Amino acid sequence: MNIFEKIENWLTEDPDVDGIEQEDHDYRKNKSECSYSILVEKPGHFTDGQRLADKLKFGHVLIIDVSDLGDRDCQRLTDFLNGVVMARNGMITKISGTMFVCSPESVKIVMER
Repeated sequence: MNIFEKIENWLTEDPDVDGIEQEDHDYRKNKSECSYSILVEKPGHFTDGQRLADKLKFGHVLIIDVSDLGDRDCQRLTDFLNGVVMARNGMITKISGTMFVCSPESVKIVMER
């Protein structure tokens, strides 16, 4: 199994996420249904990326404030989350200098100016 197959398997497997409260419905069963949770996260280090990726895999919308991260960790985290979001056909949108919205495929973010 090459690295791309491993990443694809990790991104498509059912999440087994500790600390995430599961809702009564499964977001993957009916993508036309508009049911999702919006979580606000403020990571303190690049290593928080795995926890955030797990929440994205579960179908949550994340509002992420990276103001506590240094420039290098901020860049690493946003690059990592870009990969996770794009692999899941989602979107990542910068909403301010230090805030991003990551959404699954079933949720589209529209910025009005």
